[in-house]
Amino acid sequence: MKTHLPQGVVLAFAFSILRFSTGAAPIPDVICSVQAGTLLNPVPPGLFGTNAEWFNQGDGLADAQGNLDINLLITAASQGISSVRFPGGILSDFYHWQNGTGPVSLRPVIPHGADPGFEQDVYGTPEFLRTCQLIAATPLITANVGTGSASEAAGWVDYCNNPQNAQRVADGVNPSMRVPLWELGNELYFNSSTAEQQITMTPQAYAQRVLSFATAMRQADPSIQLMAIGVPNRSAYSLTQYQNWTQTVLQTCASQIDYIAYHDAYFPGFFGPSPSLQTGYQAMWAAPETIDQELTQLEGWIAQYQQSRPINIAITEWGPLFGLLPDWLDQNKTLGSAVYVGRVMQVFLSHPKVKIANYFKMVDGTYMGWNSYLNQPKVPYYVIQLFAQHFGTYMVATSITSPTYSTGEVGYAPPESNVAEVTAVSSIDPVNHKLYINFVNRDWANFHSVQLNLSRFKHTTTIGTFWYVYSPSVTDNNGPDMMPGLGLSYIDPSTTVSHVQIQWQNVGITQTIWLPPHFVGTLEIDGN
Repeated sequence: MKTHLPQGVVLAFAFSILRFSTGAAPIPDVICSVQAGTLLNPVPPGLFGTNAEWFNQGDGLADAQGNLDINLLITAASQGISSVRFPGGILSDFYHWQNGTGPVSLRPVIPHGADPGFEQDVYGTPEFLRTCQLIAATPLITANVGTGSASEAAGWVDYCNNPQNAQRVADGVNPSMRVPLWELGNELYFNSSTAEQQITMTPQAYAQRVLSFATAMRQADPSIQLMAIGVPNRSAYSLTQYQNWTQTVLQTCASQIDYIAYHDAYFPGFFGPSPSLQTGYQAMWAAPETIDQELTQLEGWIAQYQQSRPINIAITEWGPLFGLLPDWLDQNKTLGSAVYVGRVMQVFLSHPKVKIANYFKMVDGTYMGWNSYLNQPKVPYYVIQLFAQHFGTYMVATSITSPTYSTGEVGYAPPESNVAEVTAVSSIDPVNHKLYINFVNRDWANFHSVQLNLSRFKHTTTIGTFWYVYSPSVTDNNGPDMMPGLGLSYIDPSTTVSHVQIQWQNVGITQTIWLPPHFVGTLEIDGN
């Protein structure tokens, strides 16, 4: 039963939003069936990754002397971060790693490359590896393919993975630390900005550089795994002028790469006339279905070109991204963005080849950081924490029937029809005998009632624990996140600090479960 409740009732439910029916049973409008005995694939621990950049003192992770901010690292560790990508996005293809080694006081002032800025590299490779060590995350480095050389990249591999490397020893890097994952360049298929035009190349030229870099880097450490960058073919709008980029790279480099790195999960990218709040968010919430289609397309290309070396998928950057319209610029921090994050995570989990996902980015002084410069996590932070802390180790088969909606093309978000308002993915933890069902409700204003059908799972209780991220308004957020003096024109989506984080509540699993609008939650059920 689909129920539209007045605002006063919604506010009351902010304290008790999940309930099972009493008295006359309502007719459920969502049916969720979980086949707990049908194991699909392991849940990849690499999906809970993030990004850290070298500039702006590591986005604030370090002070001017290179000392790490322990409080920010505690916040990252508490989220459950599994990997960190360095040294940035476009910054990577202008970065020369030797400038970020040695005594901090002696390091040179270097250009950003991607913008007119200059600064001393106080957050270099030693600081990055120390960050990963302290938060128990796997390091992922993007090598400079744009303006660097294969020999330079090979030297970086030796520094990171050879405990006897003289500079590494001098820098005091822990002997146990190594970098197993290496991405070859970043978005070299773009050529619109001045910086991009300095480094862009054809897919044929890029593929040849991948081969030369792979040879040199594996001479330094044959065990490393390499990622070549790809780009989806989109019909609504093109991400690059180079046709068949990914197919060309796969055809040429399949024998040498372990991953295709994709950046296909930045939405909604508004430009031109500003959409209404509802139109904009509903288009954003539908965009994960485009991501789903693009991952299926990529899996087909991999199957076509893969040779003896298995090739998986790494989403090395992703997240909500609204564009520069003043009324949308600072919406990354909202509950509405968290709903998008929840559905994107479901899509990633539904594609077994997606082994790695690194949201952009851990922290900074703008709208892009998922933790603010004040060390106040934004609402999307808690959705990653929800999956990291309250999900199982093996995916299980799940089907759902739900009311749908449709949306037109808005910004970079293409039109989508028959978008399920309620979606679900499930997993089990065989060791601890638990079943987890993650729900996302993308409805703008309505509660949905869910009938839960479980098969081949012996639950030991009729009560489950619902861990969830919710607040009454789509624009609710955890407060200011923009550092003073940025020079950006924007409107704060809400001046009220809502203190949104993970909450929990017990619910009955044998009766109808109600889900509020714009909601992400995981139902945890004990079994034997």
